Amino acid sequence: MHENTCELKVGRLLEIRVAKGYETPEDVEHMIQRIRACVGQLPNDARHVTIADWRMCKILTKAAATRAVEMMRGTNPRTERSVLVHSESSPTAVMQFLRIVREAENPHRRLFNETQAALAWAGEVLNPEERRRAQAFLGQSSG
Repeated sequence: MHENTCELKVGRLLEIRVAKGYETPEDVEHMIQRIRACVGQLPNDARHVTIADWRMCKILTKAAATRAVEMMRGTNPRTERSVLVHSESSPTAVMQFLRIVREAENPHRRLFNETQAALAWAGEVLNPEERRRAQAFLGQSSG
C-alpha cells in the first residue's frame, strides 16, 4: 500500500512523498501533522527547503485541494524554497497543482516536471550534503 511520507533526514531538507495522494481533507491533515513534527525538530528561526514528490499524486477533490492550499500557506513563513515535482501523465492534475502552488502565494515555491531542473533550483540554497540527499530522494522510485 502506498503511503504519504514526510521526513527530515539531512539538515533542513524536508522530504515529502505523496504516494497515496490527497483523496480527502483528512489525508492533507495527516501531512500537516507530519510536517509540523519534522519542522518542530529544527531551531525556531530555521527555514526549511522542501522537496515534494507528487509524481504519483492524482487529481485532488475540491475539499482536499482547498486544504492543500491552506497547508502550503501555513508553511510559508518557514519555507526558504519548495519544489513540487509532478508527472505529466495527467494534464488536468498538473493544472490543478499549478493552481494550488499559485494560490499558496509564495514566490519561493515552484512546480517542476523535470527532476534535474527541480534539483538545480533547490540546490541554489542547499549545502552539498543536502543537495546529495535531495538527489537521492528524487532518484528513489516512488512506486
